[in-house]
Amino acid sequence: MWAPLIGDRFTEQLIPRATAFLMGAVVMLIGIVGMLMLIGLSSMNVTMIVAGFVIGGLGLAAWAVPYVSIDRLGVRMGKELAKGGLVINRRPPIHSPYLYQQWLKRNGLTAAEVIAALD
Repeated sequence: MWAPLIGDRFTEQLIPRATAFLMGAVVMLIGIVGMLMLIGLSSMNVTMIVAGFVIGGLGLAAWAVPYVSIDRLGVRMGKELAKGGLVINRRPPIHSPYLYQQWLKRNGLTAAEVIAALD
């Protein structure tokens, strides 16, 4: 889905990050459910409450690390576009194909122009 929009080089870098992002979202959901269960079943046991917050925090980190990695890839892509001669007003949002297409429209660009600037 991404290759026609951003080219093969950045698609190859995006796929593992996007997979980790989705898996991180699942782990985050499990962590939050585990946190709520541990806190709910704790009967005011401080150890279980702390364990619940630790599990919830680890779940959040499992989602946030790939998210930041995707964001940094977008920053690198923006720098490559500037080197390629395209003037952009902000980095491309590569978290979502829909937002990326809206970004193309706002900047008056086509996917072909972006791919040409990245190659």
